[in-house]
Amino acid sequence: MYLSNSEAPENPLDYIKVTREKNSICNMFRAIEEEAEHEVLSLITNPLAMNLSNLVNENSTQISSMKRGIVYKSIYEADMLLDETYMRSIEFFASEGEKVRVCDIVPLKIYIFDEKNVMFTLEDVYHCEKSLTSIIIKHKDLAKGLKLIFLSYWNNAITLEQFKKEKDLS
Repeated sequence: MYLSNSEAPENPLDYIKVTREKNSICNMFRAIEEEAEHEVLSLITNPLAMNLSNLVNENSTQISSMKRGIVYKSIYEADMLLDETYMRSIEFFASEGEKVRVCDIVPLKIYIFDEKNVMFTLEDVYHCEKSLTSIIIKHKDLAKGLKLIFLSYWNNAITLEQFKKEKDLS
């Protein structure tokens, strides 16, 4: 949601939100996902904030969004698909309409919503315990630029079927 100049927030950084707690990250993701009107593009690598086994059901936000016509395209890092839980989840969403590609290396976890909202989820490297930091930025130019990067990876990635055939996972 973009505001007119008269509605603009007083703080010039209100278009950026940062959170570190896993439940908050998941809730923020779902809220932006529910607002999506056209597409959700994802570059996905470990670690994940969400528990994939809880997402594989007909009532997930992604399934209801896809039923509304939202296009989901995701590029997964290849190593993730060697984990049976991840593979089952990815196959489930692909069977429901998510377009899936696989790439050897995914450098960042990025979600792009309708060319206007971007969510980065980064592993916190400054603490001993594994934690995540998520940054949400409502910025059309940034989203459009990151979409070009996504499309570059998309065009060079392989399909899920090709990956399974190469790894003899059929």
